[in-house]
Amino acid sequence: KLKLYVTFAIILIIPTFIVSTFSYMSAEDELANEMLEGAKDSVALLNSNIDNTIAPKVFDVEYFSNEVTSALYGDGSETSEIVVKLKQYIGLHPEVQTVYIGTKDGRMITYPEVELPVDFDPRERPWYIDAEAEAGKTIITSPYVDAGSGDMVVSITRTMYDGSGVFGVDLNIKNLEEIASEVVIGKEGYALLLDTSKNYIVSPNAEVGSPAKESFYDNLYKNESGSFQYNLKGEDKEMAFTTNELTGWKIAGTFYKK
Repeated sequence: KLKLYVTFAIILIIPTFIVSTFSYMSAEDELANEMLEGAKDSVALLNSNIDNTIAPKVFDVEYFSNEVTSALYGDGSETSEIVVKLKQYIGLHPEVQTVYIGTKDGRMITYPEVELPVDFDPRERPWYIDAEAEAGKTIITSPYVDAGSGDMVVSITRTMYDGSGVFGVDLNIKNLEEIASEVVIGKEGYALLLDTSKNYIVSPNAEVGSPAKESFYDNLYKNESGSFQYNLKGEDKEMAFTTNELTGWKIAGTFYKK
């Protein structure tokens, strides 16, 4: 009897153990695939939100840079024709932090009016230099500290059609942070944005504008989109990513394998 009990127990236990093991592994793989697909969906949604945020401003900058001429500048006071137009634009687009013109003779015309350093010269700012280097093209800068407000902003700029300077719009990074913070992948997963120079635009674990030094970020720049596994501080993680065509920024969603 004992031999029969042992024999039947082994016959029952071993197949049950094997089936349970394969079922567990299958469920684990299925859950991992669901998590990855969720990350990809979140990345796609964030990519769409960035397009919806940036694309209209690109259109606005292109319109103004072609329509506005130096004849409208006047003395740059609130009553000047150009400032009236900029004020109207801000009234219609409260999501814009500042709209401005840096002139070729070094003047800065802004709305809202910004208190700038006495020696401020727009021609020395990255947004002006980049626009001049790519005359006739709309430039979306990497994040930088705004000289007037001290906030981290992204500028969308373009040279004026009449060659009188550069027209620009500043978007506060906080708007993008709010959009990205709404992305949740699993329990501890999150979204992040990096610019074309591998600097953080949005990340819950890094300062905006700081370089992404970890070597696994190189994977983001090898392809337009994809996914990969990596290890961060002893934890196994997976990341899905894509590239925003408008800005060239890398959009990623990451989660812990555990």
